[in-house]
Amino acid sequence: MQIEERLKVLEEEFSTVKLELQQVLLDIRGYIMDSFNPLGGISGRRGRDEGSGAGGPNG
Repeated sequence: MQIEERLKVLEEEFSTVKLELQQVLLDIRGYIMDSFNPLGGISGRRGRDEGSGAGGPNG
């Protein structure tokens, strides 16, 4: 019985660690995507869309 209880606890801990790791990987991916974006990241995309003349709704 103790083994099953311990296994359940370990499965829950693994699930939590897995979710945290996925979030870290998504954060890293976002940072890399923004770093290599020729428009300069999120603010660059927003600037283009806000009428900088590069095909945005006002351009």
